[in-house]
Amino acid sequence: MRSRWRLAALLALLGGVLGAGAEALRRARRDATTGRVPVVLDATPATRAARVDPTGATVATRFAPPEGAVRAVAAPGSFAAWLRALPLRPHGAPVRLFD
Repeated sequence: MRSRWRLAALLALLGGVLGAGAEALRRARRDATTGRVPVVLDATPATRAARVDPTGATVATRFAPPEGAVRAVAAPGSFAAWLRALPLRPHGAPVRLFD
């Protein structure tokens, strides 16, 4: 019984991931047909470092959006709001690799 629930959860997650990928592909095709050019922001080490606040304790406070971009408003209790409020380890803490 537990394995059925796990399988159902895995399939739901996989469907969500594939659905998001399909949406990105549709958006790219739409942009190609309408002639819209996607905005690509430079990501040099200097610009990345300028967007990081070492004193920030959450994702939202540590990482600023790129110059010219605005962080979308997240509804309270939404997944985006939850992600932005995730606590972070201190800046410069070693990264744990599990490979």
